[in-house]
Amino acid sequence: MEPVALIEPTVRGVAVTNLWEQVVLPLRARHDVLVSLANSGPVIARRHVVAIHDTAHWDHPEWFSLPYRIKARSLNRSWARTASHLLCPSETVATNISRWLGRDAADITVVGNGHRWRGPMPEPAHERRPFVLAVGTISTRKNLGALLAAWPMVRRERPELTLRIIGADGGHNFAGSAHRVDDPSIEYLGYVSDAALDQLIVEATSFVSPSLYEGFNIPILDALTAGTPVAASDIDVHRELFDGACSFADPTDPTALAASVLDASAATVAPATRDELRRTHSWAMVAHRIESALEGVRRGT
Repeated sequence: MEPVALIEPTVRGVAVTNLWEQVVLPLRARHDVLVSLANSGPVIARRHVVAIHDTAHWDHPEWFSLPYRIKARSLNRSWARTASHLLCPSETVATNISRWLGRDAADITVVGNGHRWRGPMPEPAHERRPFVLAVGTISTRKNLGALLAAWPMVRRERPELTLRIIGADGGHNFAGSAHRVDDPSIEYLGYVSDAALDQLIVEATSFVSPSLYEGFNIPILDALTAGTPVAASDIDVHRELFDGACSFADPTDPTALAASVLDASAATVAPATRDELRRTHSWAMVAHRIESALEGVRRGT
């Protein structure tokens, strides 16, 4: 692997940092390939590889504020014209990039994402605690409203279960959010530390992700690689990445979602499935795929 240099802003403040990113950063990176991995980067750079994590602001503009939508779409259009190569986390996103931005499939590399576990992999808990875990921003696309509507049906069958929701409010970039329900069996944990999240994932009876849209969904990967059963929305990217590993449900049907949570809460993750996901979705594998894309840009292929 070629040496990698981290170029950090030398200024502070949103407006000044944005200007630095557009003017100074491409000049400092002009002698090699510039890699922008966080949905941000200069619109003009000599050799520029850009990661686009999803196309939600194209597919579902109603979920986002107008200022955010304008900025995100403008950046995407500029990168589609000027970037040497694009990276994305899934084939689903790659297809959408080609559809919305017109880039050829040969100009896009699917690099995936990695699970959160470093060092020794966690073993599934021998005795799971009686709670279902959900992780996600409190926003329309995460569809927690459907989960909250489904929860009383889950409780009728499994009254010992509680629901723990991790995630902050979506903030000003998002146009809508789920309404919270005052229910003693539901805990809104907000932000938690990495160590606390690790423990919650490993100990949960099951994990649920009712999202209407994702570019990948790392929390599902984290749960499955920890051996925690998952109930997931039946959307294209989840089928692409986790088919055969989750209990799927129509995310717009609370009854189906409740049944999926109950199925997952009575299931186990097959060791072969868990181990295959650990092998194919590590950050080392992601780094290798990115490096292969960079080599192609350096060679001009």
